[in-house]
Amino acid sequence: MEAETSFGKILIIDDEKDNTEIIKDILEDVNYKTVLARSASEAKAIVSANTFDLILMDTNMPVMS
Repeated sequence: MEAETSFGKILIIDDEKDNTEIIKDILEDVNYKTVLARSASEAKAIVSANTFDLILMDTNMPVMS
């Protein structure tokens, strides 16, 4: 069995759960690794501990945009 190759690692930041799940499913279907964050503060913690090839983010979120 061949190991799947990932095209990259993407952070998805959005407070709308449905949005993040749809984007995650689409990207993982084409072999991207994804990490989800539901708030700006959660995203900051994730970014400080990881590296990403791309960050997709909602620019209008509650508390901190």
